[in-house]
Amino acid sequence: MIQLSTLKKSGLTLALLLITLISRAQLSGTITVPSVSYPDLATVISALNTTGVSGAVTINLVNGQTAPTGGYLLGSAILNASVSATNTITFNGNGNVITAAAGTIANGTTLATTNGLHDFMFAVSGTDYVTFNGVVFTEPSTNNTPTLAMEVALGFYNLATTSGSADGCQNITVNNCTFNMTKYGQAGAAITALPMTAALTSATWSVMADRHRDFNITNNNFASVYSAFFIRGIAGNTVRNVNFLTNTVTNMGGLGTTANTVTSYGLYPNQVDSLKMNGNTISLANTHVTTAYAAYNGSSLGGYVETKNNTITLQTGTTVSQTSGIYWSSMIGGNFEMTGNTLQFGSCPNITTGIFYGLYATYGGGGTNVRMNLSNNSCVNQTIPGNGTKYIIFSSHGYNLNGASVVLANNSFSGNTLTGSGIVYGIRGGYALAYDSIYNNNI
Repeated sequence: MIQLSTLKKSGLTLALLLITLISRAQLSGTITVPSVSYPDLATVISALNTTGVSGAVTINLVNGQTAPTGGYLLGSAILNASVSATNTITFNGNGNVITAAAGTIANGTTLATTNGLHDFMFAVSGTDYVTFNGVVFTEPSTNNTPTLAMEVALGFYNLATTSGSADGCQNITVNNCTFNMTKYGQAGAAITALPMTAALTSATWSVMADRHRDFNITNNNFASVYSAFFIRGIAGNTVRNVNFLTNTVTNMGGLGTTANTVTSYGLYPNQVDSLKMNGNTISLANTHVTTAYAAYNGSSLGGYVETKNNTITLQTGTTVSQTSGIYWSSMIGGNFEMTGNTLQFGSCPNITTGIFYGLYATYGGGGTNVRMNLSNNSCVNQTIPGNGTKYIIFSSHGYNLNGASVVLANNSFSGNTLTGSGIVYGIRGGYALAYDSIYNNNI
């Protein structure tokens, strides 16, 4: 006969065994893909979603992967509850390629301003502390229609839609990745962070955990993209702390003729509080036949905004549409720095009366003692085409508030050649406040 004490001991042993198995089921450490346990990336993502993590996890890709139809989807209630500042998730691509499947959705309305249906290669749903490093995201050349193309390579979404439990993506890094898109998915961008779920349903935000925040987009090569990076919050619930640093965006936008109809953007922050855009090199495509901006803000760009040491090449295939470098309009709240930027002009084979803006900054209110500093920027020895108006530097402080100031100093606009007609403004300022400082500019 089995003694009761034996049964108790057996039960205790079984319970301990189950606890051990459950603990082991959660992932931690370095995982190689492919391996015996994880033959492909989809397998390890499924395991992460199902079991969560018990420590920092690094997924090392040692060969290329092909995304499934509908894309990879990282994020679940289990996983998201297990990540932390120490329990992080890192995808090391080691220069290996993730190839997109064919898309199934066509969308002609930009995701920079409006939630809408779209295809993605890789989605992250509310998971925090995720890093992508050295991954090459590539579309096959056969994704050559608006339906077949990916609107988004790497998208960040809410896990749920309900205010208070929507669960946004926070503490995200995308570093040293490459994006090769076919450019037919014109509504999207290579990287997006949007107030919606990966099931493409709009989310509502009310608490800080609902929001996307703390994004670091650094050292990436946007080699072939229609637009590079969209990040968007909700009125009254802005995205916080976005850093877009030392990225290269080459020949952004543009498929020529009538193939491109949607405005192209390098960076589009919409409802964002605190932004740094520093050290980037961005060139627009000379085959792009509609409006384009190297950087443009939607409503409510505020907090501290820093735009330093970027090199922007303005070129276009348009005849009459606007072509712009860095265009920050009606900023609110805190101080603003736009310094050390270099403007260049490239090929514009069809330009007639299209307008150019190089560096554009206007303040719309919301704070006192606000300082706008547009200094040490240059546009030197360039050939500037077209018969439209050209604004090299445009600034305006919309509110004559106590302590408000605009500084325009040490900018250089010299040695340039104009090939057409039209008015050219080296520096144009608005609202000449008593506190303005304009000095040492070379025009």
